[in-house]
Amino acid sequence: MNHHFLDQLMLWLLAFYQKFVSPYKGFKCAYGVWTGQSTCSAEAKKILKQDGLIAGWPKIQAQLQHCKVAYQLIQGVPVLATANTTYAAALLKAREAHLESEKNACENLATFLGLECVCDVMVCSCMK
Repeated sequence: MNHHFLDQLMLWLLAFYQKFVSPYKGFKCAYGVWTGQSTCSAEAKKILKQDGLIAGWPKIQAQLQHCKVAYQLIQGVPVLATANTTYAAALLKAREAHLESEKNACENLATFLGLECVCDVMVCSCMK
């Protein structure tokens, strides 16, 4: 079977999933939620376009493992109990940086709009 055909088939399946399944399943990829970055399906599409299915398969598997670690962290599994403690620690650090960036953006917008805001880790609430 032609590798190009497999690449195109997988890209089509991912596009179908993103358009017709993902919006209706009720939750987002744990990696995307945890890091504030793109989802696993978006990352898999990038890998497929860059490397193809056969050469990119190890990267796709690694991405799914990263998502598993992010899911464990969201569920409150201690870092030492995760399969990859080094990566889990890196994800925790990335999450802290992402939340700090979000907090700074909230505070900057509030200042610009002349609002008084309480910027928490997860929520930014403002009042005039």
